[in-house]
Amino acid sequence: MCHPTYVKIFYGIYDSTFPSLWSLRSLGEDEYIKFQKRAKIATILAWVIAGVAVLTATLALPCFLDGYYLMFPVKIAFAYLNGWMLYLYLIIFYSLLYQAGLTLVANLFCFTHLVLHLYNQVCLLNKKLTELPEIEDVVQAVRDHEYQDRVTREVISCIKLHQTLIE
Repeated sequence: MCHPTYVKIFYGIYDSTFPSLWSLRSLGEDEYIKFQKRAKIATILAWVIAGVAVLTATLALPCFLDGYYLMFPVKIAFAYLNGWMLYLYLIIFYSLLYQAGLTLVANLFCFTHLVLHLYNQVCLLNKKLTELPEIEDVVQAVRDHEYQDRVTREVISCIKLHQTLIE
């Protein structure tokens, strides 16, 4: 049995949890613009990290550094392989540096997206709770059935979202 990757785990959480979450536009355009700014910053940082991963893999190529002294697998390849086998091994080894870097970055992107979306849901929940209507006269609030129904619906929806986020 193979173990699930982080990407599969992310999509499992995404498919089971995200359809029951609130829309980011549910509290108006001002809040939605704030969420868009956070997402834009996260996207820019993700692209910078991806660029750094590619740059790091490129700098590890033998034309920039002597891989013989830096990387143990290259040292072993020079000791035990020769001719076309050595060149094939080195091509595969150095091309896997790109794959390894971008795989790590892809997992980071998925995790960042998940955390950012859950953070936005917590912000929505907090904003919704702070916008509950207040009545100064407690006795009147207890007798006002319309107020009680509205507050009860809002609190129940907040509790459902909170339980979904906890799961």
